[in-house]
Amino acid sequence: MNKYILLLLLSGCIQSTTAVKPPLTVEDYDKQSVTIKGIVMKFVQDNEPTNIHDVSLAVESSFAYNCIPVGRECKEYHDIVTKIIQVTQDHKFTMEEKMQILKTYYALEQTIAESRIKLIEDWKRYH
Repeated sequence: MNKYILLLLLSGCIQSTTAVKPPLTVEDYDKQSVTIKGIVMKFVQDNEPTNIHDVSLAVESSFAYNCIPVGRECKEYHDIVTKIIQVTQDHKFTMEEKMQILKTYYALEQTIAESRIKLIEDWKRYH
């Protein structure tokens, strides 16, 4: 009887090792990364603040691009778009504001790289 209780207790301590299928393939993640980085860079490179504001507002309000998160990259992307909307509200986009957006863009690139590594590891565990 004591053996059965011990086995029951031990089986409760063992966690499931079943890996969950990652949300997207590494190839699809790479395509997504290029797209979200391209959207942000398009805003930064545009020199017409009214256009930047209108397009960024349309992107945010229509969810024009559906980002599938692996880590924090989608939140950071949406935060950047929101920040662009805020700073171009007055139809101005100063060099200082562009530099701030670029700074957050570089942080987004780092997050994307980290999430890609995580995704590769998740796929290895899944297979």
